Amino acid sequence: MTNSITPNTCQKKLSKNFYIQTELKPNLGITIFAVPKPFIGTMGIIQRNAIVSWTLLEPRPEIILFGEEKGTEQIAKKLGILHVPEVKSNQYGTPLLDIIFAEVKQLANNKILTYINADIILTKDFPITVQQAAAKFPEFLLTGRRWNLELATAINFQEPNWEINLQKLVWKRGILAPETAKDYFVFPKHLFSEMPEFAIGRGYWDNWMVNRALEKNYPVIDGSKIIFAVHQNHSYSHVRGGKMEAHLGKEAEINQKIGKVNKPGNIGDATYQLKPFEFSYLPQVSTVIISQDGSATIGEVVESILSQDYPNCEIIVIDDGGDEQTGKVLEPYFHRLRYIPQKKTGLLAARNRAVGVAKGEFIMFLEADCCLLPGMLAKQVARFEERSSILDVLLSGWQRGEGEGAVKLEPWKLLPDLEDMHIWKFWQLWQPLRESAMMFRRDRLENFGGFDPRLHPVAANVEVVLRMALLRGSRVGWLPEATCRCGGEREDWENPVAMASDVELVVDCFFERSLVPEWMRDLESRARYHVMVWLGWLMYEAGEKERMAEYLGRSLSYSPYQTQQTAVSWVQRFKKFAKSSGAEFEERSAMELLLKYFDIAEGK
Repeated sequence: MTNSITPNTCQKKLSKNFYIQTELKPNLGITIFAVPKPFIGTMGIIQRNAIVSWTLLEPRPEIILFGEEKGTEQIAKKLGILHVPEVKSNQYGTPLLDIIFAEVKQLANNKILTYINADIILTKDFPITVQQAAAKFPEFLLTGRRWNLELATAINFQEPNWEINLQKLVWKRGILAPETAKDYFVFPKHLFSEMPEFAIGRGYWDNWMVNRALEKNYPVIDGSKIIFAVHQNHSYSHVRGGKMEAHLGKEAEINQKIGKVNKPGNIGDATYQLKPFEFSYLPQVSTVIISQDGSATIGEVVESILSQDYPNCEIIVIDDGGDEQTGKVLEPYFHRLRYIPQKKTGLLAARNRAVGVAKGEFIMFLEADCCLLPGMLAKQVARFEERSSILDVLLSGWQRGEGEGAVKLEPWKLLPDLEDMHIWKFWQLWQPLRESAMMFRRDRLENFGGFDPRLHPVAANVEVVLRMALLRGSRVGWLPEATCRCGGEREDWENPVAMASDVELVVDCFFERSLVPEWMRDLESRARYHVMVWLGWLMYEAGEKERMAEYLGRSLSYSPYQTQQTAVSWVQRFKKFAKSSGAEFEERSAMELLLKYFDIAEGK
């Protein structure tokens, strides 16, 4: 849940990795407890899916359901689950967590407890993970990110492949929830013996749990990479005032006050990050070079990787077109890299193939004329580790040339707040993205479909970040440094006319995707308006006045303003674009020019 809390002022330490052996058979007893909502309509289906999934865990956990909401007693009897109907509530009728936590400590027959929301499906990885965490740490708090999924039908748990089918559906349509959404907490029974009278399902109590564990120096463990927790999306009709009231309303304010919650206390604050055991011996970073023209500088690029002070990386060169000269240049390095010659498929198809053959946790794509700067690979990985499993895409700057004549590109200044990225900020996002200055979590990139081969490579860089961030819940961050040195600017970045068609294609491809939610579709006109005005600015800056008029004219059909107000909006937007790019802009002459072309734009 999204809360407004003053950020931590202390510097975040790197989270430590803890590797889980997922093939082990668990035997640890776990007690799961929850407070369901009424089993009515879709919410009833959702909660049955979740609770039945818990009963199928091996070994079967002890499950305790609290409350007397409609249907709770019936499902408890049907599934052989302990039911505690009487729960103390606050003045608003919301159950109080301190009493529930105290009661479960008395009732539970196991030493490890799990509080979970009754709409979360768990799979077989859960008990395996909890057992290994409990074996390593006598005291701990385990939580993690969830996957949001539209699922309003009953799961057929008799189907032997139900977990696999669910996972496929999540990879296809699921959205990663932000680090603020904490739907389960696992901890030893003797912890959290004192808790304020928090209202369940309201904001801030979950932040208190993380902050309390950190204050007590308990390991806070992020299980997002291992625990496959699926949240079935639902309405907030059970709360008067809806979702905002639940997260930020009166009861949430009371929770914040009594818990003295003034720090985020989110998953990104975890001190340990769980990873599959395979990550402990696989290369952590896959560096990929796609060669298409037998570049004479490719050997220099390989050397820049080999000279990094970060040894845990692999080098993959895909020779797209099987150029004989490339093989000869790379022959001295064959013992240090994987060389894959192939028939020409195109740059983006080659990148997607590399994602499939790479073994690293992270992946980056270096152009054949872009060298890594010294020490930058270690800095990029460290930036990921700072954010536990939260960060999925890392962007950075780059430089052209060397020595005193080097020009450093600092794109983070154009769009400093990537957490506030929207489709209508497209003009800011377009410029910073050079593939050699990007690093991805490989599994996220692979599961989310890789690069769209219909697009031009530069456009594909923008589209994949938009899709991952806006449609699949990935988090994007900056490393505000130049991480690589590249050759001169490419022609496709210098030709605004060619770039404009790419921009339009990216917007079209984005909005044609079935994953675009309705609330975002409602903003499509706004997004297209801003894009068309920005393209008009590009043409203005390039001296292409007739093309400028064309794009401004097309913006009219998307404009939220009256006709005359739209012309004023154009000037205001042009001023903003000029300021961001450092271009000269004289408002009076620009206004005269825009009004001159206004009749053209209206088609008169």
